[in-house]
Amino acid sequence: MTLPDIQNTKSDFKFSLNRVGIKEIIKKVRLVKGSEVTEFPAKFSAYVDLPRELKGIHMSRNPQTLQDVINELDFKPSSHIEDFMSKMSTHLLSKHEYATIAEVDCEGIIVIEVPNERTGKQQKAHPIKVKAISKKENNQVKTRVFLKISAFGINACPCAKDLMIDYANEIISERKEKFDLDEKNIKNILDIMPIATHSQRSKGSLTIEIPENFNIDLLKLIDIIESSMSAKVQDVLKRVDEAKLVRLAHLNPKFVEDSCREMANKVVEAFPNFPDDCEVILEIEALESIHQHNAYAQKHATFKILREEIKKS
Repeated sequence: MTLPDIQNTKSDFKFSLNRVGIKEIIKKVRLVKGSEVTEFPAKFSAYVDLPRELKGIHMSRNPQTLQDVINELDFKPSSHIEDFMSKMSTHLLSKHEYATIAEVDCEGIIVIEVPNERTGKQQKAHPIKVKAISKKENNQVKTRVFLKISAFGINACPCAKDLMIDYANEIISERKEKFDLDEKNIKNILDIMPIATHSQRSKGSLTIEIPENFNIDLLKLIDIIESSMSAKVQDVLKRVDEAKLVRLAHLNPKFVEDSCREMANKVVEAFPNFPDDCEVILEIEALESIHQHNAYAQKHATFKILREEIKKS
């Protein structure tokens, strides 16, 4: 008995649809790099476009495609998430002969071991999102992959610190004869003292388009984000470490604008061979401690624009 293929019948309303598919199916991702294996659960979504004439897509092909590629990774492990995401989207497009665009999204939490000067190693969890888009153009398939990773740090406010420096200067100057200090010595003291300001835990995110035949080191992206803030956060801190972290953060105050611009500069330095047309999105959100709102800064540009702005500055 031959079952009718309802999806191939004519649609009642002749509108094309941009994205049709499945959302948030959970699968396990396994990455192998040398002797190091990273596994984490992730939510996948898979879509294709639908021509105006057809009633629907063959929906079951989407989860089957995801499972096929994940099963293949068990036999041929990948060391980079962008590689198998590209494979997923191209494979999905090949399964839908009527489609011209296929998109696969992956979202999860990846746990990475990083050095720690006291314990030797520590684990840090980072939200990660990857999007792969494959498109048919002139009988060829072109795939673009975008990777977004987030990291946390501390930003200490430069404005409040400046006000506190003025206040400290005023208090010390009123007593300079008692402490036998001149104006130069007062300034030198204030320059080296970690003057109080309000600080906030900040979330930095870096979205980068990864060119074909390029791979990216997640640790490099994380370091770009964390090192663009006043200081890095830690899960476990002894009292000595806590004092050091707070001192370093207050000696390196930054607005979200400062962090976002520093990230842009570091990205260009870190990837000198990336093509000009690759896109980058840089974001910093400070979870404010003395306001009811958060502070936010974003830069969305191509590598070409970033390089041109660096030359101008």
